[in-house]
Amino acid sequence: MSSLEPAAPTQALRSRQAQPVHVARPAEPVPSSMAVFKPEMLQMAEALAKAGTELLPKAFVNNVGGCLMAIDWSIRYNVAIFEVLGGVSFRNGRATPDARMQKKLASRSGYLTRKIAGDEKSCTVAVYGPDGKEVNGDGNGRFTYTIAIAEALGLTRQNALYGKDPAVMLYHRATTRALDQYGPSE
Repeated sequence: MSSLEPAAPTQALRSRQAQPVHVARPAEPVPSSMAVFKPEMLQMAEALAKAGTELLPKAFVNNVGGCLMAIDWSIRYNVAIFEVLGGVSFRNGRATPDARMQKKLASRSGYLTRKIAGDEKSCTVAVYGPDGKEVNGDGNGRFTYTIAIAEALGLTRQNALYGKDPAVMLYHRATTRALDQYGPSE
């Protein structure tokens, strides 16, 4: 037999597609925060934290931990990092997306919000599901946020925007509360 001739197979040829595929699974589930983290994320967070106030909101300047959480959140929810930096607050290790970010994420599941009524004293927002109908029907998929609620929670003292533009602030609060109660669970 010459070196150019193939050797006769000793076993019958089988398709790899016909063979079962065995995937190794960990003994215990890996927490999602650990599943996403990569060491290079820490380097990215350190560089981002040094970017300064021209690029970052004050809460993230020189805050490597906050930037790391923002990067993780960005990857986890498939949102651009600068959208996260501008639209998500991190307090005590907990992410708090603003109304615009919540609307964006809810719309991915087919949920929309609409302002039903509003002024400087109150705002009502309704949530509509993927079928285009108001969630819970009969006006039950709505939330009304009032200036009295904001005052009782001390928000009007903490946030100057309530004095400058209360209608917008009430709209954002009504939106987040409506989505919290009637939006998608994710």
